[in-house]
Amino acid sequence: MASLTDLMTVTPTRGSSVVRGGSNNPRGVWITPESLTFPGAGALALALLTVINYFVKGANTSVLWQAGICAVLGVLIYFYSLKSELTAPERIFGAVVAFLNTLLLFGSVAGLITLGTGIAPS
Repeated sequence: MASLTDLMTVTPTRGSSVVRGGSNNPRGVWITPESLTFPGAGALALALLTVINYFVKGANTSVLWQAGICAVLGVLIYFYSLKSELTAPERIFGAVVAFLNTLLLFGSVAGLITLGTGIAPS
């Protein structure tokens, strides 16, 4: 039976489109900086809402504050991921994906706050 490490490791073969930079070393599938963006953004949104709540009471349970923080983080992640060699259709597709990711981030933040505080967003 394969171990969990074996199941989560990709070993590309020569000539495969997975090989990048000529490296043939196995690499963990889930442990990359790109894979930590979504959980990191959720944690950052919750931290920002907690700090803002000290200045604006009820900000962490307000749907508008949650949506605003998630929108700002979504835009920042989109602009960080842009590369100069992308074509206009690729940028538009990236913006659509960024919008969907922002909606998912908002859903997770709203759900996490409700779960953590027991108070439904207002």
